[in-house]
Amino acid sequence: MTAVVYADFSCPACYLASLRVDRLLDAGHPVPDWRGVEHKPHLPVTGIRLEPSARADRGRELAEVRALLGPGEELPAAAPGILPNTRAAVAAYAEAYGAGVAQLVRPLLFHSYWVDGMDIGDPEVLRRLLPDAFRQGRRTSDPIRDFGYAVTSQRGPITTDAHRRIRTWHQDWLALGTGVALALVTDSTTLVGGLALEHLIEAPRSYRPVAPEPRPRSGSPVLVPQP
Repeated sequence: MTAVVYADFSCPACYLASLRVDRLLDAGHPVPDWRGVEHKPHLPVTGIRLEPSARADRGRELAEVRALLGPGEELPAAAPGILPNTRAAVAAYAEAYGAGVAQLVRPLLFHSYWVDGMDIGDPEVLRRLLPDAFRQGRRTSDPIRDFGYAVTSQRGPITTDAHRRIRTWHQDWLALGTGVALALVTDSTTLVGGLALEHLIEAPRSYRPVAPEPRPRSGSPVLVPQP
């Protein structure tokens, strides 16, 4: 069974899904093909500094996801004080996907936002954060490989391939018609939110690995859907 995850880096359920994917990888299981999407593209490009009431809402959202934690899983006690526009984060991830270091950059982006409270929508933050990961990848562009400059000052990707990748991911996610930030698509069904999270625990052994993407810290295969 092939499987694809669509997820936004500012979504707490997506963060838990990423943690579960990492556990599967560390256990040597194949995992779904992870695709970044921008769930709230109309946010200000600089993000939103959350007022107390909005931060309380984010805290309740995080608490709902925390209730789904399994043994050995953890989420932060509080949500970050900023809600970023994730356009730049998705651009960086799309470049990482092409460079073969998606499995390094994905958890790095989630951890930097949810644990360290960094504004992953800021290109300058990403330029400080990503160089070490990109140096382990394939050369897709000299600025990316040499300096980790995977995002333009306008928060877009560097390469044409990454631009096309982002457009395809977003169109495919919109075509699902769910509007939910976390979606897991298999050969037979589409699962969102908590059901997608459950699937990442219950069904990993049924995934079928094809065309594995390199992961520098593990040889675990990644699922890529067949056309």
